[in-house]
Amino acid sequence: MTAILKPPLSVEQYLQFELTAERRHEYVDGILYQMPGESKNANSIANNFVMFAGPTLLRSKLKTYTNDVKVRTDETKFRYPDIMVAPYDKDGHTHVEEHPVLLGEVLSGGSVRTDTLVKLEEYSKIDGLLYYLVIEQDRPFVLVHRITNRGTETTSVKGTNGVLVLPELKLQLTLSDLYLMIPFEDSEKTT
Repeated sequence: MTAILKPPLSVEQYLQFELTAERRHEYVDGILYQMPGESKNANSIANNFVMFAGPTLLRSKLKTYTNDVKVRTDETKFRYPDIMVAPYDKDGHTHVEEHPVLLGEVLSGGSVRTDTLVKLEEYSKIDGLLYYLVIEQDRPFVLVHRITNRGTETTSVKGTNGVLVLPELKLQLTLSDLYLMIPFEDSEKTT
């Protein structure tokens, strides 16, 4: 992500600016960070999550969003997660979610540090968040951070036979579905 050199903006200025901006920007303590374009694989993985997990989540009155809906992580931080699940809420801001139950990021070369460390710290402080998923795009591998009142419990799911199990959301998703139509360079990476 690239910082945009502007004077620091207030939260209100940022939200207003973002409504008409041609590109998305994350907001961290008054500074705008332009979001890079994403790869076709990253986009497909996020869409696969919505396609395969979305119906189950909708039956639980949970909405699934990808890429273009902001999450507020604290008073002065807004992020664009690749995947977001939140309770259906007809009230509130139309472009910002403040009460997600699941957030997911699909890793890219330039986002590894931010997604695995910085966002984990930010996201784990969101009241009501149950899961933060860190999803690799070059091999079937997902880090599952389960957020509890005692801290974060981390497990991993790997290989196309792996199954992502999120009991609080009554969701099971196979990695073969999450990674459907994603080409891998080395067949050994899929097991």
